[in-house]
Amino acid sequence: MSTQKTAMLPLGEIASLKRTLMDEHQIYMHMHDSCGGGQSFSFDQPIPEDVKAWIINYFDEEKKTADFDEKGRSFVVFEGRVDSASE
Repeated sequence: MSTQKTAMLPLGEIASLKRTLMDEHQIYMHMHDSCGGGQSFSFDQPIPEDVKAWIINYFDEEKKTADFDEKGRSFVVFEGRVDSASE
């Protein structure tokens, strides 16, 4: 488990990411937000590895880490780079 701080993404960035995933990959991303619990993102089905890699790279370029669950259906974003975010 990471001790990194969860990133709080601006709603405009989330909307842009959702639009890009739908336009380029026909994948709908859900956003979940809770007081004190931070943001998380999920998909109706496991996403293809190339899309997962695209999301990881997207956040890596912003010096953030997208940490996916083992089934590839959800992720959270951490500030900074986490060496081994997922198991």
